[in-house]
Amino acid sequence: MKSIRNVNSGLFLVALIFLVTVLTVGIILVVGRINNIRALTERQETLPIMVTIDDGDHQLVSAQLMLINVNTRSVAMLDLPPYLAAVLNNDDLDRVDRSYNDTNIEDYLSEVSKLVNLPINWYLRLPGKNIEQLVDLLGGIRMFILGESGVIQSVPSGEVVLDGRKILNYIDYNHNNDDSDIAVDNLQQFFERFIISLKERRQDLSNPNVMRYFVRLIDTNLNRQEIATLLDILATLESERFSAWKTQGNLRSVRVNDQRELLLFPYFSGKWLEDTLLQIQASLQNDDLDTVLGSSINLSILNGTELSGLARRTKLLFEQYGFEVNRIGDAESNEIAKTIIYDHGTNAGAAQKVAQIIQATLIEEQLPIDSETSGSPDVTLILGNDFDGLYVRN
Repeated sequence: MKSIRNVNSGLFLVALIFLVTVLTVGIILVVGRINNIRALTERQETLPIMVTIDDGDHQLVSAQLMLINVNTRSVAMLDLPPYLAAVLNNDDLDRVDRSYNDTNIEDYLSEVSKLVNLPINWYLRLPGKNIEQLVDLLGGIRMFILGESGVIQSVPSGEVVLDGRKILNYIDYNHNNDDSDIAVDNLQQFFERFIISLKERRQDLSNPNVMRYFVRLIDTNLNRQEIATLLDILATLESERFSAWKTQGNLRSVRVNDQRELLLFPYFSGKWLEDTLLQIQASLQNDDLDTVLGSSINLSILNGTELSGLARRTKLLFEQYGFEVNRIGDAESNEIAKTIIYDHGTNAGAAQKVAQIIQATLIEEQLPIDSETSGSPDVTLILGNDFDGLYVRN
């Protein structure tokens, strides 16, 4: 009997040690997971989260790569269209949304991470079937409705609060809009206002019952503590420090799986995405928004190279920083070696802001230009052969 008791005592001790070990490892894993987002932001790194909407048929409607900088309380969203060209794991060229599966979004995150050359570990998916309840939980979302969006019944143009049903109609309308630029603008506005609503409703979401309902309406690989951390971060953001970006490239019709598909190929063999992401992160890190963004700056862009469409693509780049590009065209010569910025002296510091974005160094003063058709620019940018589409190669 004594030996049996000793055996039982030994087994109990082994079981106890095993249980303590399992609990300890579990606690370490959980705590480590909880601290992932907070640790990233404490290192003042940009926090990337993929935010998506899919429809009732589980197809991707819109995907936004959300980048948050806690230190400057700023956020940017880069639109990644479903028809973005990607070489998927089967080595076939296809739409990137072919890798999207609403029950397992990890493959999609992996493909996008390769495209932008940035690890994207977290996602927040808004299932189409839950949009109505999610928006109503937030008390509706304030939107600016343009006249062409009047297809949403009983909704006047202007600044209005839309309930869940009307937001769902708004998303469906833009999902089926033939004008992709307008659709992207409108969907990005929804994402922006959704984030602002989460910010404004942070106290309500602190209620455990409300939080549980909120978590049931979304799909994410964040655990409950990480969701709370993210909501705390969103609550600190400044609404005026929200910027929206679009993927720029060429649309081409290509044969995919024995049928023609229209795919978007980012400029410069995909390098546009990588470099633009670096620019976005740099702008988010700048504490003084006015030193980066070009609000109230009028800019003219002239192409001094033989590369067709360079001024037009550069216009899109500066517009995403808030510049007002009032003229694009060709320079007097298409053999200009060095990019030059002419400061017309009508807006202090404007030329330096232009130079900062494309890393240009050659700035000269020039008398103001009068133009009856496009207004007088504060700065004229003449693109030379040292400009690669994003930066001046010094």
